[in-house]
Amino acid sequence: MIYLLRKDVHNIMWPISDLWSLISKNPSITISIASLAISLYTLWRQRKRITISFDPALFVLDPKKDILVLDEPYPFASDVAFWFTIHVINPSNVNLSFFDLRVFDPDTNKNHFILTKKTMVETLSHFPIHLRPYGPDGYTADIPEHNYGSIKAGDVMRLDIIVIRNLDAPLGDELTVSLKVPTTSIFHRSRFSNTDRKIYRAYEHTYSLSGWEKVLAARNYPQEPTQKVDNRNNSNNG
Repeated sequence: MIYLLRKDVHNIMWPISDLWSLISKNPSITISIASLAISLYTLWRQRKRITISFDPALFVLDPKKDILVLDEPYPFASDVAFWFTIHVINPSNVNLSFFDLRVFDPDTNKNHFILTKKTMVETLSHFPIHLRPYGPDGYTADIPEHNYGSIKAGDVMRLDIIVIRNLDAPLGDELTVSLKVPTTSIFHRSRFSNTDRKIYRAYEHTYSLSGWEKVLAARNYPQEPTQKVDNRNNSNNG
């Protein structure tokens, strides 16, 4: 038994010894192997990585008094709005982007409106937006420029998503937010997507809207910072 083990070890070590002898006698092989290792490491370093997380809290807003620009309510026709945040982290060393940011009713796949710099009234789009989800104390929102954008390598981005109810679309018991990044993915697709794009990875989260009418009706200032809809963690990173 010991002899057989020694023989097996000898059979394994012999080609390794021959390979090392070949490499040591041929500097060109050594250089090629080193170049291959550097190329593989560079490829690994430049791979696309991104982390997207959705804040579990969804706040109900009265558009007529909770969304302010220049201390005046922004001119909305809708009767209700919602606010939540998305955090995007790009730990890779290459710039990345996102696109097809949308919020919709998951039962009908019909969109509600997202407030962005490009959808705002042009004369007001350069001024900050103040939200009052808790009462008189304001919060300065950082809304996206478009429904797409870029994030630099090693950067962190916070997106305040203000959803304005589409009066021509139903408002059911749930609200789904979705965005895509241009990376190849077989499994992380969106069943709600109606695009012909093939190379993307979808990130989605569904919020419960149960009880939003009662929250909106209770918007009497001052109030405690508890006026938000209870939500379950229903994220889909793909």
